[in-house]
Amino acid sequence: MRLFDSYQLKHLDLSENSFSGDLPREIGTLQSLRELHLNQNLLLGKIPSGMFDATKIEVLALYSNTLTGSIPTEVGYLVNATNILMDHNILKSTIPSELGTLENLMLLHLHNSKLTGTAPSFVSKKMIENFEFITDCNSALDLTCQDCTLCCDGDDNCRKFDSGAQPLYVNTTIALIITPIIFAIFFVIAHYVRTRGYLPFLNYKPRPPLSIYNEESVYCYLFSESPIAWCIHGLIFTVQVTLFFSFQWASDPTNSGSIISSSFICIPESVECINQENLGWSGWLLFFVLTFLYLGTDIVNALLQIRKSMAKPFDLRLLTNGCLLMGLTVISLTSSYAFNVATAGTNIDLIVNAVVLLFINDLDEQTLAVIDKMFPTWNENRVEEIKDYLTRRQETIDERESLRKSVLAQKSPRRDLVVDREIPAPFDAESIYVGTTDST
Repeated sequence: MRLFDSYQLKHLDLSENSFSGDLPREIGTLQSLRELHLNQNLLLGKIPSGMFDATKIEVLALYSNTLTGSIPTEVGYLVNATNILMDHNILKSTIPSELGTLENLMLLHLHNSKLTGTAPSFVSKKMIENFEFITDCNSALDLTCQDCTLCCDGDDNCRKFDSGAQPLYVNTTIALIITPIIFAIFFVIAHYVRTRGYLPFLNYKPRPPLSIYNEESVYCYLFSESPIAWCIHGLIFTVQVTLFFSFQWASDPTNSGSIISSSFICIPESVECINQENLGWSGWLLFFVLTFLYLGTDIVNALLQIRKSMAKPFDLRLLTNGCLLMGLTVISLTSSYAFNVATAGTNIDLIVNAVVLLFINDLDEQTLAVIDKMFPTWNENRVEEIKDYLTRRQETIDERESLRKSVLAQKSPRRDLVVDREIPAPFDAESIYVGTTDST
């Protein structure tokens, strides 16, 4: 009996052989066929449209052959299909939109081919939790994909793809807004607890302005009286932000020119893609500890400057410098984290990337060191202006605080003041008794 006369045949597996030639269109006569495995052979030529007359096929494995031409639109007849694997062939043209209408489709592998155009949207992606679609949307081919789960480069190297991911600048903006709100809430709670004496250690003495800035950074120049110093401050801030955002641009999953590492490899001999990423919790722990220790001083100084600016009289320079320093720190942290997520493959990569990006955060101190070497007198004058400005600021705060306490003391009645009124004599029981006896 011939193979294609077996009308009750449900499972046909001829994979991993050396069969050559064209795919027979007679496959479409197998009306009971559920699974067809012809992968890892030497089959060539076009995929015949007639084979899709076997509409009950659920698993179609044609990967790792030398099939050419386009994918027939008749593939949409396979309404029961869950797995369609046509990767590692020489298929060309576009991906037919009919594939997107298959409601039961779970796995669609079309990578390592020559497909171009725009991949369709898939209804099954919204219905099936573990939907998987792999194609070459990270290669030199002009193929756009919105529902891909892995994007490959045409050489079996693939990376995760999330069409719903937000651009990194959006996440950074959200972080810039949320961070000061969180610290503001913290300060309000700390003030409430301190004023009621619940936690005595919070009753600290206010820090003078001279102790809440980094005198080795050009960001202290904002407190000088030199327009040139202000320009240096603004220039270095702009350079640092530009460098950090360039790393974010390179790490952005929504950017087609990103350098996100291909942590998966999809080999021809396997349906499963292997995750080569070797990151552990210890690496991320070291990353966050290193980042916190390096950026901790800037965070504290920024918060103290913002808080000190609110003391009467209001100080715009302290507020501006504190906000800029806080913003730069948040951008540094988000950029370092995003770049590591995009490119780090091992724990060592995490640490190395963090050190490289944190070096950018050190440009302000390096710039001041260069200025001090080249123009020591000019820099010394700026330092004196800064100290004089902050000292006068503290003296003004102290004077206002002393005046406020004096006014409150005058308005509040003192307990040791004697009120003019007649004070009764002390009670003397003996004199009263004697007096009574004499009268008697």
